[in-house]
Amino acid sequence: MTTRFAGSANLPRRYPERGLAMRRFEFQLQTALEWRAARLKEEEAKLVRLRLERDNLLRLRADIEKAAGENLKIIPMRDARITGCELGLLAECGRSTKSRLQKLAAQLRDCDSRIGQQTRVVMEADRQEQLLEDLKRDQFAEWNYELNRETEATAGELFLARWNQSTGKPD
Repeated sequence: MTTRFAGSANLPRRYPERGLAMRRFEFQLQTALEWRAARLKEEEAKLVRLRLERDNLLRLRADIEKAAGENLKIIPMRDARITGCELGLLAECGRSTKSRLQKLAAQLRDCDSRIGQQTRVVMEADRQEQLLEDLKRDQFAEWNYELNRETEATAGELFLARWNQSTGKPD
């Protein structure tokens, strides 16, 4: 695979008198990488919101179950002094509690499903960002290798040029 680097015409020169161009590393897909990183953060925020929603549903379920347990404690505390009307109200309260718990269970299943789906979306967004990060790392390593090779070649040429000047030999 060949990596294209920007032409030397638009590159800053460190030693313009010698004609040595020092190239900067530029990742051509940097904007795409930044976009994917932003998308990953957005998807992770959605997942956090879903988990908070699930925590709220679990808290609500615990509150309902606690209230239902307290209602059941009323019967033994009052002994035989409970009227038929009060027993009817307690029975209605029990049915209402059961209905609310069933609805909450459905909401929890739905929320868990959405959390699973969003987790897959986050994993895919992370994978896509990681692919670009890996590509950037590979291109940087290749660029660094080429830069080191050019630097060594230039250093060798400069050494030979100075050596030739010091010994008085023509180039």
